[in-house]
Amino acid sequence: MKADFETGLKTCSKCKRTLPISGFHNDKHCIDGLACHCKDCCRVSGTLHRKLTYEKNKDKRRETQKRWREANRDHIHATNKKRNDVNREKIKDWRLQYYYGISLAEVRARLDELNWKCPGCGCELTEKTYVIDHDHNAETGGYRLILCHSCNSCIGFAKDKPQTLRQIAQLLETQNQSYK
Repeated sequence: MKADFETGLKTCSKCKRTLPISGFHNDKHCIDGLACHCKDCCRVSGTLHRKLTYEKNKDKRRETQKRWREANRDHIHATNKKRNDVNREKIKDWRLQYYYGISLAEVRARLDELNWKCPGCGCELTEKTYVIDHDHNAETGGYRLILCHSCNSCIGFAKDKPQTLRQIAQLLETQNQSYK
């Protein structure tokens, strides 16, 4: 059905609604330069077609993608490495905010307050050696401390129980005294 450019309306040949011309896609193959179906009908039929085609060709597409990934493994690795190298700071900041609710700037400010030393053992911390000790309780979440890997592991092995750490410290003190 041809568009009436004087009124700015056209009737969809599928749903039979009369809509403004802006409700139709451009189509240079049609006489009036507009598609015969409205954008809504095109969207519905396109979505349905994509779903049916996807289900019908799912295994074939997966196999094709798998072959491409295997044939282009080096290209994929180089592309990912380049993207990660360029966005290293952004990725680190995103992970910290997503997992611990703290930004990279806040971590660096906290490390400056600690003079880049572990509060547990006093060892030197660097950008690569600090660990965010986080609360495993899903309700409270967030981070508790910034530590070295050894101190964080110690807390983890003690299952986050201060009493266990006190008992181990007491045991070590009594054992060290008996060897003197």
